Amino acid sequence: MSPSSQLPFFEDIPLTQANTVFIESFPFASKKTKRPRPKDVLVLEKSPKQDVNSLDLCLYRNPCDPSYRGTPEPPSHRWDKVKIVTLKSPRDIVYADISKNGYNDVILVDEFASGNKINLHGGRVTWLENTGSTTGTWVRREIGRYPGTRFIKVGHFTNTFSLQVMAVSVMVPVSDSGKGHSPIVVYTQPSNIVSGQPWLSSMAFPDTFRLISAIHVIPHTGGHEGGLDKVLLASTEGVTLLWWEMSRWHVRGIGPTMVRTPRVTSGCGLVSIGNIGESPLYIVSSEPFTGHRLIVYSRSHAATNMDMHNVQWSKHVVDDFGPEMSIIQARCADFDGDGVDEIVALIRSKEAASRNSVEGLYYYRPVESLIRGEFEKWKISDGPMASFVAEDFQLRDKIDIITASSVADDSLDLTLEGGLVFYSNALSTPLIYASILPDTTDSLHSAIRPSLLLTVSDPSSLTDVAYELPLFQTINMSFSLVLLAPKQAYKPSKTHRDSGPSSIKVLLGSIEWITPLGNKVARKQALPYHSKEQTRSVAVKAKTVVAGEKGAIFLNIASSNWGNGLQVQNLISQPYPTRVQEFLFQWIEAAPEEEFASMKVFTLDGFRMQLIGQTTDIAHIHLTAFYDPSSHDAQVRRPTLIPGPSPAPTQRAIGPPPTCQVRTCLVNGGQSGGIYCADDPGNNTPDHRSRPPKRTRAARPSAWVVPSLTEVVPTWYIGEDGEPLIEGGRVQYPPVYGWLSDVSRLLDKQQMALEKEKDRRRKAGVDAGTAVVALKSWDVWMDVDFPPFVVDIQEAASSAFVLTTKGVLLSVKTFDLPPFVSVWGYIRYG
Repeated sequence: MSPSSQLPFFEDIPLTQANTVFIESFPFASKKTKRPRPKDVLVLEKSPKQDVNSLDLCLYRNPCDPSYRGTPEPPSHRWDKVKIVTLKSPRDIVYADISKNGYNDVILVDEFASGNKINLHGGRVTWLENTGSTTGTWVRREIGRYPGTRFIKVGHFTNTFSLQVMAVSVMVPVSDSGKGHSPIVVYTQPSNIVSGQPWLSSMAFPDTFRLISAIHVIPHTGGHEGGLDKVLLASTEGVTLLWWEMSRWHVRGIGPTMVRTPRVTSGCGLVSIGNIGESPLYIVSSEPFTGHRLIVYSRSHAATNMDMHNVQWSKHVVDDFGPEMSIIQARCADFDGDGVDEIVALIRSKEAASRNSVEGLYYYRPVESLIRGEFEKWKISDGPMASFVAEDFQLRDKIDIITASSVADDSLDLTLEGGLVFYSNALSTPLIYASILPDTTDSLHSAIRPSLLLTVSDPSSLTDVAYELPLFQTINMSFSLVLLAPKQAYKPSKTHRDSGPSSIKVLLGSIEWITPLGNKVARKQALPYHSKEQTRSVAVKAKTVVAGEKGAIFLNIASSNWGNGLQVQNLISQPYPTRVQEFLFQWIEAAPEEEFASMKVFTLDGFRMQLIGQTTDIAHIHLTAFYDPSSHDAQVRRPTLIPGPSPAPTQRAIGPPPTCQVRTCLVNGGQSGGIYCADDPGNNTPDHRSRPPKRTRAARPSAWVVPSLTEVVPTWYIGEDGEPLIEGGRVQYPPVYGWLSDVSRLLDKQQMALEKEKDRRRKAGVDAGTAVVALKSWDVWMDVDFPPFVVDIQEAASSAFVLTTKGVLLSVKTFDLPPFVSVWGYIRYG
């Protein structure tokens, strides 16, 4: 999804409770007026007292029309209904100003069926004259009839001087064998339209197509076309282009030609065209004939001539809803105003008794690589529907949708209660875009799973904005991304009433709050390099936080009572694409080094984040969870060390620029896990920077417990220029940057606390071994990979420590710390 795009969102407004089965837009007046008039709608609806094949044709007047009630009203106001006529087995409706009185007349086909069979004497095409008044009788005149006529369109197909109606019949039997054809009849308007005589007719392709299921007219654009319209057909033969030239019909296959079989199981079920500006960009259809696969034919990359019959088309499967579903209707229009048409498709179950969550209205937006048939997908609405129409009903230069609900099958024999629902186009530019990066490989050609990319507005450019996007929940915590404009306030959310305080990890900018004791607390991306702290809590014990001068982007981490263990649930919802809503956040088991083979290590690739208009990441968030089953015994507890700098097996590199990693402990399962750093300067070589040395010598000053919801000071070297030291394209870390699931043996106080807990449990009659197992569970940390930080050299010179290339302490200003604790600050490389 392009950051310049808008996210689709449609506000649903119920209009009627009538049992509607078909809808078509209808511009009441054909003449141009000083004040534009929005379109009304024509609806086929069923009355409870009518027989099974009878339907009322009704006109619903649009309240947004300023000429209707004097002033335009919102679409939620009353749509007045005018009953025009009762029809017997109607099938299609179009319009044109046949009488040339400035008002569009209605053209329709009815008498399609008699009971459950095609009426061999039906297929009647008639027109109803619109006199400009909604009262009185609409005079009806016949155009012609042909058995099985199912679809009609108006245009100029073989001449430019008279209006023509193209009528398409479905398969009509021609013998007792059941074999048939689907002919096309073209009716030409006579000079005397009120005589009541049928129009002059001619037949095209009497036996070329076996079964035509949809027809789409391509209006002429001038040029060498001679003012004639072209036609696209969907049939068992695929998608076909028809046009009249040099006094004869021409045929060009767009889609594949299907082999004719006794049973109709192949072919195309619908057809529509998506444009870029006024030029055709792609063709939409469905396969097989029953239509559960959404198909797009896109122009080949080399195509420059926009004449439909001179363009090479490539076929792509956009979506597959399964053989139990049917794509009833698809229309293309520019819903988001970017000049490129999108697709709206109506999906319904084939069986009335098999209603399911797949049914509904779907929205597809082409992406930049349309040449490969790629679309983003959204679901607009649930439930079975019969038909829909898309037009600018409110004169806002935005395409709205009205749906008619519902019919159980295409014979109109069984109907369900429904009505008209107005979907008002509320597309707007989002503050956070979400997209899925496809499968790829890293520099070592290792497979990498798809990942989530969030493209975020620069908070410093916003005003009065506080936006929160829920992302996922796992390990009894929910994670959401919050965007705050400068000085904007935000109340950290809680997922349930008994949850503790939320925690915040700043990804860009800064935030601050006032504690209950009146102290002011500020947070940035990481602990300052001159801080005397090695860790700090990310919990926020305040009702409100406020963004700094440049705004803020941060993760809000709240308690959650959902799930168990390493389960993950995606929390992203509308209006984000369906693919994003269904993105699988997943814990993936990683294989530890041989010497730590007993460990269970899992990683979760959270998301990457970029600012709009930039192509480099400003943060990459990923989680790691682990435990060592062999360390559960109270008497045999050995430290388990995880190398910090080495990327997790499923981690997507943020590169090519190097990154600086900031770590936050989310869960300290055993309550005694913490940071460990070897005190062997001899291991400070590039070969040892990404993995722990074979021999590690634990020393008390180089380890400390890191409680849950606590972040650790960053751990990279900086050079004389204040930038992180980079060697071989990587930021240089201390020799061993690790986490021990149990450092209690290294820290007397923690060991004493653990023994005290064991004694307490013994006195309470609880087995001591069980007590240790209960305390020992998953350790989970969150790493944030940032681009290299810039350090203030002057401030660093007055308060920082300096190390040589071998890690030997030269001088310490301000600090009074053991030498190797100092590696847990920003380290100036001397």
